[in-house]
Amino acid sequence: MDILTKLKDWITVPRLGSLTAAPKSHDSQDTEDDGVTFPSDHMTPEEMERHCQQQLKSLPPLLTRQLVEYPPPAEQCLTGNIRIMQWNLLSQALGVHNDNFTQCPACDLDWGNRRYRILEEIAHYSPDIIGLQEVDHFKFLQRGLGTMGYEGTFFPKPSSPCLSIKSNNGPDGCALFFRTDRFELLQTVTKVIDVWKVQSNQVAVLCLLRERRSGRELCVTTTHLKARPGALNSAVRLEQGRDLMAFVAPLAAGRPVLLCGDFNAEPTEPVYGAVTGAGRLPLVSAYRQAAGAEPRYTTWKIRATWRGVSHARLRVQFRWDGSR
Repeated sequence: MDILTKLKDWITVPRLGSLTAAPKSHDSQDTEDDGVTFPSDHMTPEEMERHCQQQLKSLPPLLTRQLVEYPPPAEQCLTGNIRIMQWNLLSQALGVHNDNFTQCPACDLDWGNRRYRILEEIAHYSPDIIGLQEVDHFKFLQRGLGTMGYEGTFFPKPSSPCLSIKSNNGPDGCALFFRTDRFELLQTVTKVIDVWKVQSNQVAVLCLLRERRSGRELCVTTTHLKARPGALNSAVRLEQGRDLMAFVAPLAAGRPVLLCGDFNAEPTEPVYGAVTGAGRLPLVSAYRQAAGAEPRYTTWKIRATWRGVSHARLRVQFRWDGSR
């Protein structure tokens, strides 16, 4: 079966893992966390971290990560380095009801715990910019991160698979946050990514930011490309990558660019070349710049439907320093 015929088949069934789907109304509302309160409307990251630790005192402590610094060219620097967190949070509705994480303890999938663990980790590293995917509890993140001085934008998938699950908290999508004490927002643009000139079910959020101290501007984008292995899905990701770059380039307009997301692809896939190859935005992998080579994997998970085989995919950040 050729790709166009297969594409037609997928369009007619806009369900879990669908390639494309027409936008539809979201029946569910983001209300699950309405009763959650915080000690103050203005908290330091250290205060938020301690608050989350108190909520999680019966669980093991946070696993810490090793940070790698990569200094950009001096002539292109903003005021010091930028700390960026790129994170697929894993949709709560999908993680509990659809993903079959057979090796994950039930307490770690419980949203009452996960929401504080997520905030704890963000507070611990206190990033300047945060790119998130599979967000289906945006209001909680907006309030929690807002107490620490972050501003954020959320854009849902047109036909989120979360809405096929009875006990959902609304659609999942991508979100982008930034520290308001360091950056001011100039413009936000959202996009449903096209595949062969047809809207897909993947989205992107782009923010143009100005650093308050230096006055220099920055283009930041986060996205989440089509999941699952296979030649067809690889071809879909390639087309999504091309459409994404065509979207970002004119808005960037010569500004430094940070592109972060869950690309669901290994560096050997064509979409990697579409993002890093020749074009108006010659982006390079932040991992490759910092470590000298791409990592063997950046994330892994075990699902029962995949017979216990660990699945590695690349969640990467691409950067361009604005030079020609």
